[in-house]
Amino acid sequence: MRDGEFRRADPLHAAISIVALIVFYFSAAPVLRMPGHTGACAQAGIQRRKQEALEFIRRGLFTDPSPLP
Repeated sequence: MRDGEFRRADPLHAAISIVALIVFYFSAAPVLRMPGHTGACAQAGIQRRKQEALEFIRRGLFTDPSPLP
C-alpha cells in the first residue's frame, strides 16, 4: 500500500475477505452439486475456482489489475 501497488484497504478485512472466497466455496459444496456443475471438489471445479478467486482478488487489491505476464 505504501508503494502504491495495492489500493488502500484495511489489511485485516482484506485478509478475512480473501479467506472467505476460498472457505465458502468448499463449505457450500453440497449446494454446488446442481445440474450442470462438475462439483466443488472435482478437479475442474477447483481449477476454475482458483482462477476466478485470483482474478477477483487481483482486481480488488491492486491499483493496476492488469494480468501478470
